[in-house]
Amino acid sequence: MENEKSVLIVDEKNRLLVEKMFEYYSTGLYSLQSLIEKLKEDGLLIPSNFPKRNTKLKNLTKSSVHRILSNPVYYGDFLWKGKLYHDGIHEAIISKELWDKAQEILNRYKNKKILSKYNTKKFIFKGL
Repeated sequence: MENEKSVLIVDEKNRLLVEKMFEYYSTGLYSLQSLIEKLKEDGLLIPSNFPKRNTKLKNLTKSSVHRILSNPVYYGDFLWKGKLYHDGIHEAIISKELWDKAQEILNRYKNKKILSKYNTKKFIFKGL
């Protein structure tokens, strides 16, 4: 603890995993599932690198990858009780620009309506 404040410490064993996760995803070439497969293929997802108590990370899921990619702590800011703080004293793993690019990719479908394959054509008697 520094000045009675908790300080985040970078897990050096998994630093490359996080860096590559953001780099790969920000290209726009990977879905969350294909990103997991790419990380496994490249040998970056090593279960023995995770603490024994943290069994959730031994197999990355799409939701855990989304949570990691959405977390501002990786570029130096942090969320506390729903508020974003810009005065983090912890070491950033990635640049803010890389994080912003990943957010752009993550949010590309956020404001678009997802059409069902069954509702793509107008039908005159629909709803009767």
